Amino acid sequence: MDTVAIVTAGDVPASCGAWREGVLHRAVTVKQGGLRERWRLAERRSRQAVWTSFAWRRLVLRRAEIPLTMLRVTCCVLSNDAILGSGDALP
Repeated sequence: MDTVAIVTAGDVPASCGAWREGVLHRAVTVKQGGLRERWRLAERRSRQAVWTSFAWRRLVLRRAEIPLTMLRVTCCVLSNDAILGSGDALP
């Protein structure tokens, strides 16, 4: 039975992007290698994934979309209330 060695960043002569894409997604043991999908789910569940600055930006933008949308709707409703409150009737 083959075993997979644990590799650290100092042992791999590769660029930062290659390190993130290649080495971090490798399984640590043969058992985990056979259960690749389950291992990835476990990684996500326990937050062991390494985040790049691009991933952080995407997360921040995603979370910012909801409040911005709510703000737009609120402003639209407030402006309509201001129009209706001034005594003008809309058809």
